[in-house]
Amino acid sequence: MKDIFFNKRPSYAEVLIRVTILISILFPSLVYGQIHCIDSSNPNEITLEVIAKADKKKSLPDQAKKDALRAVLIFGCDGYHSAHPLTTSESRKKRQDHVNKMIESRFNAFVSRITEQTTPRKESGQYTSSFQVSLYSGSIIRELKAYDLYAETNRSKREKKQEEIQNRQLMPTIAVVPYLKKGETYAQVYERPGIKPTLSVITGEFVNANIETRNILATAKAAQRVQQYEETATTSIDREMLMSSGMDVYVEVSLEIEKEGDKTRAGLTLSAYETATAIQLGSVQGWSGAYQTDNIGRLSSMIAQREVEKLLDQVTNRWNKNISDGTSAILSITFDEMSMYDSDSEVGENEYPLRDAIRIWVKEHAHQGIYHSKGVVGEAIIYDKVMVSPTDSNGNSYGINDFGFDFWRFLKKDLQLDCSRKIEGNKLMIMIK
Repeated sequence: MKDIFFNKRPSYAEVLIRVTILISILFPSLVYGQIHCIDSSNPNEITLEVIAKADKKKSLPDQAKKDALRAVLIFGCDGYHSAHPLTTSESRKKRQDHVNKMIESRFNAFVSRITEQTTPRKESGQYTSSFQVSLYSGSIIRELKAYDLYAETNRSKREKKQEEIQNRQLMPTIAVVPYLKKGETYAQVYERPGIKPTLSVITGEFVNANIETRNILATAKAAQRVQQYEETATTSIDREMLMSSGMDVYVEVSLEIEKEGDKTRAGLTLSAYETATAIQLGSVQGWSGAYQTDNIGRLSSMIAQREVEKLLDQVTNRWNKNISDGTSAILSITFDEMSMYDSDSEVGENEYPLRDAIRIWVKEHAHQGIYHSKGVVGEAIIYDKVMVSPTDSNGNSYGINDFGFDFWRFLKKDLQLDCSRKIEGNKLMIMIK
């Protein structure tokens, strides 16, 4: 049989590659539909989950390695490079032999490790088993570039998105937390199947986008402060925990798991809120496909790679708009048990009641005069919203810490009050002694 393209007899490897390509075009799910990237956090290595088939049981590992390499080079796979292959049909025309050798004879050079996940079983005369195959993606890409095979025009959307993000000047910091249903505690939700890897995956997606991100529950657990959160049963996020995190925005993660026969699919709802005000900044929802796996982290990763970018666009658009209008802060003024002052005490040169002296200062210093007072609640004077300017009079960056220092200096210098201050996230707390 002569090669219809090059007028020469093709090698066995070339025939195999072309038959596989033909099958992939006609029945793509049979060849690479069951190959998925489950970890691409390391720029030099990726891990794929592969279901391999072979006539002999001992051939399964090598077949899994070849299938993994073939997927990233020729077909693309979910979870890596926006599901695009690292080469194109155009780039392979002049170097098909090289691609064939990479897959058929040099595959071991690109595999860092392989782990069999299931016991091989025989079906229709072939053995089938599931593997996790880790590839040296950095080495693969370098070799493809050296031979002009790398698909530069197929740069992933994530790479482009990261460049856009890096060029943005104002970005919020983000806390990732689970959604609580009525009556649930954080401990219960945290131990639910799939929650830990899902929170980890989503945190990783934000980190990959160069966003300062924190998994609140993981941080609390590491700090051995879980009990504080285990005792909290509420339908909303624990405000004090979020305030103390120092994060500007928190993202609630709701995970659903559905079984369809022997297959599993996962659904994620991500809702972002401003920490100081609990105002919603964005929300997205997505589902994975149904697969023969119990690896919820892998299913969540498929969704997160699509949906986190959408949520980030919503959040950053709203956040930058909010920044131009000012940052919302909460101001709480309380009195020490031994203090000789209360909200009605006359203070300062004008001998105004303390609550009025504070109101006048806040009105003058709130960005664009925007604030809202809850008045006196118990023994505290509370402003549940004070807009803080993003810049000072010299155009320098200005935030809650600067605002807090200016207010503390006003109380100490102008009103001659002995007081302390504490800032947790966007909450400024003053105690008058």
